[in-house]
Amino acid sequence: MNDAAPTPVPHEAISASAGSGKTFQLAHRYLRLLALGVAPDRIVALTFSRKAAGEIFESVLGLLCRAAADPQAAAQTAARVEQPLTQADFTRLLRRFLERLHRIHIGTLDSFIVGVARAFPTELGIAPNFQILDADSPAAAELRREALAALFDPRRAGAREQREFLEAFKLATFGRQEKSLADLLDRFLAEERERFLTLPEAAAWSPERVWPRGSPWDQPPAAVEQPLRDLWSALEAAALPERQRERWRAFAEGVAAFTPGAALPRQLEYLLPKLSAALDDLRRGSAILTLDRKPCRLGPDACRAVLAVLHYLIGGELQACAAKTRGLFAILQRYEALYERLWRLSGRLTFSDAQYLLTAANRHSGGALLSREPNGAGRLYIDYRLDSRLDHWLIDEFQDTSDLQWAALRNLVDEIVQDDSGRRSFFYVGDIKQAIYGWRGGNARLFGRLLAAYPGAIRQRALARSFRSAPAVIETVNRVFGRLPEDALPAAAVRRWAELWQEHACGAGVPAEGYAALLEPPCDGTGPKPGAEDRYRLAIRLLQHLDPARRGLSVAVLVRRNKTGRELVDRLRCECPGLPVVHEGRAPILDNPVVAALLALIKLAAHPGDTFAWRHVQMSPLGEALAAAGLRREDAAPALLRRWQSDGAAGFVRHWGEALHRVAPLDAFGRRRLEDLAAAALAFDAQPQREPDAFLRFVAGYQTAAAAAGHAVRVMTVHQSKGLGFDAVILPELMDGSLARSDADGLRIRKHPQTDEPQWAFYMPRRLFTAADPVLAEELQRADEDACFDALCVLYVALTRAKRALYMVTSFPGRGAEAFTAAALLKRQLCGDEQAREGAAVLLAGERFTRLWETGNPEWAAAVRPAAPAAAAAGPPPLAEDFARRPSQRLRLERVEPSREEAAVLRAASLFSAESGAVREFGTAIHELFAQVEWPETADPQAIARAWNARSRAAADVRRDAAEQFRRALAAAEVRAALARPAGDVELWRETPFEIVLDGCRWVSGTFDRVVIERGADGAARRATIFDYKSNRIETEAQIRQAGAAYRPQLVLYRRALSGLLRLEEARIALRLVFTRAARVLEL
Repeated sequence: MNDAAPTPVPHEAISASAGSGKTFQLAHRYLRLLALGVAPDRIVALTFSRKAAGEIFESVLGLLCRAAADPQAAAQTAARVEQPLTQADFTRLLRRFLERLHRIHIGTLDSFIVGVARAFPTELGIAPNFQILDADSPAAAELRREALAALFDPRRAGAREQREFLEAFKLATFGRQEKSLADLLDRFLAEERERFLTLPEAAAWSPERVWPRGSPWDQPPAAVEQPLRDLWSALEAAALPERQRERWRAFAEGVAAFTPGAALPRQLEYLLPKLSAALDDLRRGSAILTLDRKPCRLGPDACRAVLAVLHYLIGGELQACAAKTRGLFAILQRYEALYERLWRLSGRLTFSDAQYLLTAANRHSGGALLSREPNGAGRLYIDYRLDSRLDHWLIDEFQDTSDLQWAALRNLVDEIVQDDSGRRSFFYVGDIKQAIYGWRGGNARLFGRLLAAYPGAIRQRALARSFRSAPAVIETVNRVFGRLPEDALPAAAVRRWAELWQEHACGAGVPAEGYAALLEPPCDGTGPKPGAEDRYRLAIRLLQHLDPARRGLSVAVLVRRNKTGRELVDRLRCECPGLPVVHEGRAPILDNPVVAALLALIKLAAHPGDTFAWRHVQMSPLGEALAAAGLRREDAAPALLRRWQSDGAAGFVRHWGEALHRVAPLDAFGRRRLEDLAAAALAFDAQPQREPDAFLRFVAGYQTAAAAAGHAVRVMTVHQSKGLGFDAVILPELMDGSLARSDADGLRIRKHPQTDEPQWAFYMPRRLFTAADPVLAEELQRADEDACFDALCVLYVALTRAKRALYMVTSFPGRGAEAFTAAALLKRQLCGDEQAREGAAVLLAGERFTRLWETGNPEWAAAVRPAAPAAAAAGPPPLAEDFARRPSQRLRLERVEPSREEAAVLRAASLFSAESGAVREFGTAIHELFAQVEWPETADPQAIARAWNARSRAAADVRRDAAEQFRRALAAAEVRAALARPAGDVELWRETPFEIVLDGCRWVSGTFDRVVIERGADGAARRATIFDYKSNRIETEAQIRQAGAAYRPQLVLYRRALSGLLRLEEARIALRLVFTRAARVLEL
């Protein structure tokens, strides 16, 4: 086989639907090139994750091994690669592949770009031994922090430069002065930097680029008092009904309170959209608005006045957005200059930095591009530096390629496609319907742009036969996506989807038995509509019904957000303690006292005067460990610092972690978190910084992911599920967000519709104002179309992860629901009505739900053969002769219920009295009523009481008295303040059952009345408050204190249980008793 032999393999693009075998196609393309005599080191196969790259390598190697070992496999593979190869030929190919294993180019796109950058450090202007950082890693965050610190370092930036930066900051936060600098940088520097790199031209961030001929809202009036007086005079002459006069009066108040860039006054929310929609009529001098279902006619004078007011509002808002845009550019430009200087000098780069180096924007290289052509002007000749000739390119998941990545590779691909020698080829595979990484920079339009750029040069194939999913799942996918509704979704997004869509079919080997169902919590339309907690409960009952661990089923619960995943896992662990479950989202490691104690010790080393750190260490077992080492407070810090400097962070953590374990043996979770902290320390030691404070910041941003184990239920985001398949998939988060509307406010980069070249950047105003400007309205429409298409892709990926069964969980959104959600689309496509709520009753784990639609066999799981038990290990040693006489060592759990822990003395007769039964019924009623209260600020006590009264089975007098007590208690300022929503990221539990084992032998079972969990920016629980409702007949202060003492044991046990469930220190959990009769709150 001759390396120089021509390889007449056409350039090819494959659009492969979910489950149709993208890796299979790429691996066989690779084998065909080998069969045609191409040396393995002349082929480069790239994808987007190390896992996917490993799958490609294993697939190629596996195909070669099977074909070399089995003549039947050899014949089958030869037919697929369309070459007359024998078993002996495959043996020779396998030997050749293995001999050149060290020169194989199968990896990630990022790793290839980094490899090229390492080959040209001088040309690219970077240190030869640079280090690559993950953009989301603590090390990258530290690099950004250093760049920001440099802005205010007098040794690097003068007073004038600092003043200019602060002025830019004021512009960027115009109207939002309450935001801190750190908030702004968190939002923009990490997220928007790549956008800045694609459009670093100052003129592109100016209003002149957005409106070359000027905006119709330029030069708004400086004052609005006169237009308002003119408007009111015109309205007075029209003799409007009183209700309409009130609407206009509120509008005038809102205009007077309006500040450009700030929160929109509520008084404008009713009329402003109607006036914006009637702009054309207003300009013609005659308009008819519909206010409260009645016409409101505006004559010429009123129209002129309204237009002047709108000019003031809209023009002022656009001016504020232009100021924000200028400020953002100035911040990003100044920050980028310092950041680039820092990473070039320190040799710490992110993957985006490496990609940027290989684009025309890199000033240090003169914009030199990658090339296979020697001696080309402005080219980086890669053959010599990489010591290889990469003639054949294979790219997987092409729909996820970003603009920056494509800018680095485009010249190479252009050379290959235009080479007509037959010795080079380009192949890419992907599925635009699975383009779910637009938020990370992926540009799915590149898939089609490449075909359009080289008409006729690239052969295209489409694959729509699934080798993953059962017929019931494929039927569901076809019904949902086969003909999307243009009346509910942006027409352009529907047309784009239709151009890509092919009816899916099942391939050989898919499961014959399958099932798909659309399920909801029951709702008759009269009571409170079901919410997220009801959908989560349905998902939990589904899991209990399926019993995946016993049946050996792989089950995934797919959500949109990691926060939802954490909430679901917490509930599953409470309600299904025997069910193995893992949350595969990344999480911080600060949720264990072992980590907290060791970090306090490190802080003490860096800051000997930190009393809090010293007290923390003293109160933990580390205090005993320090004493055993002969260290007192006055000499501890120097000794700790010496060990830090000699052993590094990893050695320090290992040493004191072992010392901690010796004095207080760690449980399994503590040992795991200690290993996580040691891993973080090892990663930190690879960084140039060594200071303890830098390590504390590093750990604050460090996250780890739980690995799936056995037949555990896997809870993950849809994005994390990409490329995976499961026996059953449950989708409980389909009600949030609109498919038809984008969140278009914020920084937006306008791209050319045909070329995708960035044209301008602008900080988009709220939708109300955007829709009033023709240029911005066009961009808003495109944003809606893009957002709709992206959302359809996410839903498509979610539905196509299922192999055997798909459970879609929705709920009745309410009669006035306007958002067309994923749930609404499923109902429209499967049931014919997005408001559908009636269907067959279905029993899941003893609870009744509604089945709106189904297809396939609902008993599919019974047909699945349970997983074979693991091979038996070596048998245990024989039992001792006296074994039967020895006492049992089996652990017996002591059942403990917190509600029985209260200290009280009762007469036995009272347990059987009618009054006692009424008291218990009354207490239950109070709990049911308060369970309907999310936050008192938004609760309607009258509506809650009415709805509860309609469904309660309590006695009439109990219902009457309980509702009255509930209303009085919720009206009390003390109770409202206690139950109010805290600021920040908050999670609320109401009437949540739990089970947990404490002290290794106490089985604690109960129900939390109300728990408020406050989480930090990293998602970890920071504080919590337990509320317990008591309807006792007590009123005096002495009675309240006495009752508090009686209930303290119960609440303390609740706190211990919650501490274990959340992995939160007990000291961070507050306890509050709410006495509903007295409308008082007692903090224990």
